[in-house]
Amino acid sequence: MLNEAGIFETKRRAVFDIADFRKRHRIPDVHYFLYKHVFEAYRERHDPNLWLERVPETKRDAAEYLKDKMRWTNYWQG
Repeated sequence: MLNEAGIFETKRRAVFDIADFRKRHRIPDVHYFLYKHVFEAYRERHDPNLWLERVPETKRDAAEYLKDKMRWTNYWQG
């Protein structure tokens, strides 16, 4: 199966000169004005202070407790 893997599916190791890389690259200049509406519309996944009434004992208990309190889910959570 490994012999059928593409270049993005196998591990590679490389060494490069980080000082040279930093000379030629910079942090992108993202203009806040273009994305302001996105940041303003963002809401956290859960309301603050959800654990004041009850602290779950396990991760499974926490997941069950939060299931109906989530505003959004990730694609892997369904």
